Amino acid sequence: MKTNGIVRNWSYSALSQYEKCPAQYKYARIEKRPQPESPHLARGNETHALLEAKVRQVPAIPGPAVRAEGVGHLDGYVAELITQKPRVEEMWYLDSEWRLLQAGGKYHPATWLIVKMDVYLPRARGRNPRIVDWKTGKRYDDHEQQAQLYALAADAYENGASDVVDVDMVYVDDGEDPISKWEFDVGEQGEELRGSWNERAMTLFTETKWEPTPSYMGCNWCPFSRRKGGPCRAG
Repeated sequence: MKTNGIVRNWSYSALSQYEKCPAQYKYARIEKRPQPESPHLARGNETHALLEAKVRQVPAIPGPAVRAEGVGHLDGYVAELITQKPRVEEMWYLDSEWRLLQAGGKYHPATWLIVKMDVYLPRARGRNPRIVDWKTGKRYDDHEQQAQLYALAADAYENGASDVVDVDMVYVDDGEDPISKWEFDVGEQGEELRGSWNERAMTLFTETKWEPTPSYMGCNWCPFSRRKGGPCRAG
């Protein structure tokens, strides 16, 4: 299949952005136009950094965007992660055959898929591989899709040695019930799931028009919209 020659690799966030609005993807990731950091993004980044430090057991000072209550309600959960020798804040690079090229370290030139692991607990005796992804803000239905993709990356990391991968999505702002848990069958269902993701990803690799898909909320938040003085003709 002929590709557009522009897109070299993808990630969950990149594909999600493209599927919501190809024009926004083009402005942000191909033309690399500047865009302001939102308060929500700033708080998310600071919260991730604080939790990373806790899991690594190094000192950290909460940034100004982190909410006053901080992340203390997750201390017990974090303590349990620490006992399982976690891999923390790694970029994983996979090729187009869903083989792991590198976990951590520099970008690999053969990369097709990039996955950012907040916390990863490798397979051990009596324990499935387990992924932990920190989330600030609301729960969204598409988070299960992200969890599924990350489970497939874990299958590559484990070289197919585990049929099931566990994923915890941890919603930091929910003090009462912060953790959503999933189990993904990457053994019997792995080939079918990878095929589905391949189809979705190829739409990005073969796109040539990059047309906007305007919506009230989408354009309202988009820094490239016409109403905000951006280059897009929509919004």
